[in-house]
Amino acid sequence: AKFWYKVALRQLEKTIKQAQRAEENSYQKKAKNIIVFIGDGMGVSTISAGRIYKGQYLKHGNGEEETLVFDDFPNTGMAKTYNVDKQVPDSAGTATAIFTGSKTHYGAIGMDSTRSKTKGQQGRVQNVMEWAQKEGKRTGIVTTTRITHATPAATYAHIYDRDWECDTEVPIGSVGQHVDIARQLVENEPGNRFNVILGG
Repeated sequence: AKFWYKVALRQLEKTIKQAQRAEENSYQKKAKNIIVFIGDGMGVSTISAGRIYKGQYLKHGNGEEETLVFDDFPNTGMAKTYNVDKQVPDSAGTATAIFTGSKTHYGAIGMDSTRSKTKGQQGRVQNVMEWAQKEGKRTGIVTTTRITHATPAATYAHIYDRDWECDTEVPIGSVGQHVDIARQLVENEPGNRFNVILGG
């Protein structure tokens, strides 16, 4: 995790220097609220297809010139999505990267690449919900999928395998070391301190 934090710090310092050169000081302000929208699996090509479909559906020509609501947001960002062990990632590893700042293995939630099947604490990384709660902020998650699915689980769980959603899924060799995702939501921080939990 330290490697990824250093990468992020270098990028942040670069962005601040660019803002200073442009005499832009908005980076000095604190955000009142942070809302992260994740379109799981939604890359640049999917967004382009959405624009085209919208334009053609509304009969606005061929569609390429159409815009989506978030095209007009004042700020946007891009991310490189991959797991440390696979070029084509899964949502467990990418959501962990988004919410912790640390890239990880395919299938891992809330753990870095030093994770262990038999040592449940090894490789655990803190996430943005834990940081926010330490600052006294209200936190929550809303999803159209089940609340224990990999993407929402990355906001509260720390587990070797994304499929360990309930106790019957945790293999015998990991029982007692890893607590299933559902129990982590109900029993452990930050999940048991969420102000809002809505699943689909």
